[in-house]
Amino acid sequence: MMNQRCTYRLVPLVLALVGLLLLVKRPATAAPSTPDTPPSAPNWTTPTLVSLAGLSSADAKVSAAPDGQTVMVAFNQQISGSSVNNDPYYVLSTDNGATWTPLPTAIHNSPVTAANSLFVDIAYDGSGAAHAVWREGLGLAYSNNSLYTWPTNNTNNPPLTLSAPTAPGASDPLIVTTGTVVDIIWSEGTNSGNPNIRHARSADGGATFPINQVINSTSTNDSRVPALAVDPHDVNRIYAVWEQQLMDGSTNTVYFAQGTVTGGAIVWTTPIQISPGNDRQPEIVANAQGLHIVYTHKEPTLGDQQLVYYIRCNSSNCTQVSNWSSPVNASGQFVSVNSSDPYDIVSSMVDYNGCRYVYYHGTDITLVQDTERIWGVNSCDGWQAGGNERLTDPANVRAINPDVATGPGGWIYLVYVRADTLNRQIYVMRAQEDPTFRALLPVIHRR
Repeated sequence: MMNQRCTYRLVPLVLALVGLLLLVKRPATAAPSTPDTPPSAPNWTTPTLVSLAGLSSADAKVSAAPDGQTVMVAFNQQISGSSVNNDPYYVLSTDNGATWTPLPTAIHNSPVTAANSLFVDIAYDGSGAAHAVWREGLGLAYSNNSLYTWPTNNTNNPPLTLSAPTAPGASDPLIVTTGTVVDIIWSEGTNSGNPNIRHARSADGGATFPINQVINSTSTNDSRVPALAVDPHDVNRIYAVWEQQLMDGSTNTVYFAQGTVTGGAIVWTTPIQISPGNDRQPEIVANAQGLHIVYTHKEPTLGDQQLVYYIRCNSSNCTQVSNWSSPVNASGQFVSVNSSDPYDIVSSMVDYNGCRYVYYHGTDITLVQDTERIWGVNSCDGWQAGGNERLTDPANVRAINPDVATGPGGWIYLVYVRADTLNRQIYVMRAQEDPTFRALLPVIHRR
């Protein structure tokens, strides 16, 4: 009888909780969901143009400052309409991306006859300083807005040169900050013709980079498009992934190495192959649950059709191949690309609201003459099982190369390049986690 009375008392409570869940709503500004939109998808705003319409721009990156309001978008912008004269520029928002500075500001100015600037990347550190790295000519340049006056130039206010190789030079740099520690990873080719992976670290907010060394050197493979993550529990342990390609381009695989700060250097483990093959463009996230990697997988018998795969390592020793999971098809459906720039699907991954969110570009191969759009999937909705976000519907205009970042206050930001027949422009979107949802459901932990 006692159990029966308890059951009766629980029924209204359960019904009340169910009703409470049904009252949880998305923000009023959210666009209507399509049938295949994942339940945990952010409520993205309408894309905003932040580059100059008359000049082509590329390599868009986004980073949020720790103050909870400032957001920076950086990109390479053509100068005077010349395709071989680019400089790194940025726009700034001080209201979480609601409004942006009307004109881009240069990070670095090069004379027309000087080196071309490409592959810019940015990151805010824990003190609020903005750090930038880019290819300047063949070398790799670095500066930040705390120790340098932006824009830098090649004469009386030069940036720091991290590397000055011979052709083909540095490419695909990526910058990560942890407090005031700055890590930079890039691919660097020399006259030998085989690009290697290099890494540089500063422990003093970018004032000096005493650690600058090769992670992976090979005479038979090209090592390219690296990514890096710092251990959330130990700033002196870092993880690197990259694409390794045979010289003839026949096979691409993803490699992994772990670095540990020892004295004045970083000791790197022997690189291991962590993908089966025909894989490229890796991204990595490190959190309390382990290491998470996504990469592009291209089916060799299906031409240009590509997928986004996800793997993870929950072990304390990810240097053993056996501790990595089997690949999971995260994107579900095949997508493709309509141009050689870029030739592969490019993904960007971030930890947000307890989930891994992955955004990538590609065509919908079920449509005739479709162009690339931005897609999204997330781990909390079971990757592709929960549906695919469609962030853009560009018709005859390509949407490519997304980059995503999170900021304080539950904000998430995404930038991408919109390419038409005349030039390329940078667009930004933003969303905020529904604070009501978090407050009402404090005991729900999504993985």
